[in-house]
Amino acid sequence: EVQVQGSVLVMHPTLLRAAFAEFLGMAIFQFLGGAAAAHSGTLADWGLVTAALGNGLALYVGIIIAADFSGGHLNPAVTTALTVKGLITEGKADYAKWAIYVAAQLLGSIFGSVWLWLLLPRDFISHHAWVTTGMWDVSPRQVGALEFLATAILVYTVLNVSHDDKTWESRHGPLAIGLSLAAAVFAIGPYTGASLNPARTFGPAFVMSTWSEVPVHIVSTMLGGVAAAVCFVYAFREGGAHFPPFAPRRAQAEFV
Repeated sequence: EVQVQGSVLVMHPTLLRAAFAEFLGMAIFQFLGGAAAAHSGTLADWGLVTAALGNGLALYVGIIIAADFSGGHLNPAVTTALTVKGLITEGKADYAKWAIYVAAQLLGSIFGSVWLWLLLPRDFISHHAWVTTGMWDVSPRQVGALEFLATAILVYTVLNVSHDDKTWESRHGPLAIGLSLAAAVFAIGPYTGASLNPARTFGPAFVMSTWSEVPVHIVSTMLGGVAAAVCFVYAFREGGAHFPPFAPRRAQAEFV
């Protein structure tokens, strides 16, 4: 699906549509989730509820929009986990497709963050509003451990609900994934900002030029995705078939 003609990299139209779906779904997730987080601090006791449900529902919407074309990853940790899973179960992985998906997710996050920066009132644009950092003083080691565990849970949820061969419309996978993110925001949001997604951290950090704790978030969430894939294959689904998250009808985005 990725070919080199002369000095030009050419993508198959199916993969190009999948990449655009990841870009669009991630941009929508970043915009809706970031907006919810931005004004959550003004709602006193309801702030955490707003941030958790807002981001969980935003992820649900983003997956629904992208799933038919790309599988609805919307997270480099998910894409990496599927690549690792395919490498373990099938002995091969499409690294070019991995790179295209991750690049699309990062660009989508930047795009959504730019719209937040342009459209939100100036009082709502702050370091904490949508650059994923917690409200309390937590050490980088604690941040990394919490993000690692929460991301592993989220990614394992993705792998588990997408393992069978039913059509994604007949399952509640996207909702389960959105709710797992909401649960993580409730649990660790005040301590880390509950990223669970390297792109969700990178986009706002890039737009706001705020890089504090960003490496910790990115490394820990990527490792959490890898750990979830290894756990899924060896502990629970050893020898199982390899499936993309929500097998798209218009784009077969299998990472094998």
